[in-house]
Amino acid sequence: ESNISDPLLRACTSSLGTICFGSLVGVPAQAISVIGYCLCWGSGRGSHDKSHWTSALNKHVPANSEDSGKQENENTGNDGEQAQDAVPVRTLGGQIRNFLWRVGRKLQACNRWAYTYIGMYNYSFIEGGEKAIQLFETREWMDIVRDNLIQNNLLMASIVIGGSSGLVSVVVEEVDGYTFTSLNQPIVTSFWIGFVLGFILSNVLLLGVVGSAVNTILVCFAAHPFEFDRNHPRLSREMREVWSQQVW
Repeated sequence: ESNISDPLLRACTSSLGTICFGSLVGVPAQAISVIGYCLCWGSGRGSHDKSHWTSALNKHVPANSEDSGKQENENTGNDGEQAQDAVPVRTLGGQIRNFLWRVGRKLQACNRWAYTYIGMYNYSFIEGGEKAIQLFETREWMDIVRDNLIQNNLLMASIVIGGSSGLVSVVVEEVDGYTFTSLNQPIVTSFWIGFVLGFILSNVLLLGVVGSAVNTILVCFAAHPFEFDRNHPRLSREMREVWSQQVW
């Protein structure tokens, strides 16, 4: 019980600010990541991996600016004076790409897996996201990071619940004569009021908990597979059978 109550208490007290910060910057960071990938893809550097735009910069980023300068000096077939004139410009370009790659990694750390590390291990949002990405990269489970099937299903369920709530609001206004607003289009406004309320409540309070539980299960399974197999062999076997086509 302490394994559940302690993280829950910590998430509601000392880690609450980190969770709020992650909720604030998470969506903008993902939007910037998508825009960055689109720009890299449009410039001809994008790869087929749409998970993150850093993949388009990985092969262009040198280990450091000094190594980049040395490598470019060796590759130039011009004389020494031309090589010296070309090194600072190319080194500057390498530094820019290196900076963009580092920014991309920080944006990549703003992911939904970070909340699991916040609740369970008391990490910060950025650090928890980096730990999660390192874990999946070590396990070679990056396909899980790119797989949004469960999130898309939960989103569609929230939309259906919101639409149903909107229809109930229209029925209540038409049948009972209850007026939600004083606007000239009561049916449309009542539908959207019910839709927004139903979508937010279902997505945050109900289905959001389900999505977070799935993320926690996957992180724990990736971090401690042998402990999970020892304590719950049947569930571990089912997990391995289900993910065998996508992961192993």
